Amino acid sequence: MLKEFFDADKISRPLGRIFSKIPLTPNQWTIISLIPAFIGFYFAMEKSIFLAFLFFAIAGICDGIDGAVARVKGNVTKFGAFLDGSLDRIVDFLLIFSFLFFDLESRFLIPIEYWIVTLAYFCLMPTFEVAYANHRQAVPDPEEKKIWRIMHRTEIYPMLLLAMLLAMFSKNACVSLLIITTILCIITTIQTILLTYIKSKKYGTR
Repeated sequence: MLKEFFDADKISRPLGRIFSKIPLTPNQWTIISLIPAFIGFYFAMEKSIFLAFLFFAIAGICDGIDGAVARVKGNVTKFGAFLDGSLDRIVDFLLIFSFLFFDLESRFLIPIEYWIVTLAYFCLMPTFEVAYANHRQAVPDPEEKKIWRIMHRTEIYPMLLLAMLLAMFSKNACVSLLIITTILCIITTIQTILLTYIKSKKYGTR
């Protein structure tokens, strides 16, 4: 949702200029983002919530650097976009999986473990649906990128980081935010399917 109203280039341009001075390619920055994510996951298993939060936040920053550097250097490639999206899913999974180690409890309909598994699935689904809409030619390229969604990774990742931060002070608040994020991801998945149907009807690809 924020992607439609927020000019990310205002942040990414200066970020790209700064980090483009470091002799690393955009794809190398993408791969580097896995390192703090795995370290964060290790600290989550050790129940060191703040350190887990810190390293997952660093992983998120590294993920923003790769694209910014690619644009500044004029080195945007299709494989780079593929690699970025693929490794993002690994980082997202590690972040979501981390909540299983925080001794959270939920009395809302189902146990928190079920909410976390549901979140892991529906966090990934909207991105998959958009890519699959193009792969199956349900929506012509580049129209699949114009499928408006409530929840992009731009919203999901910060919400998960905030939930992790809240776990240090109030596990109930952490659980509530995880459930809200899960429900919004489910709604976004349904929304993406419906909008793909509408666009496929419009372009005669149904």
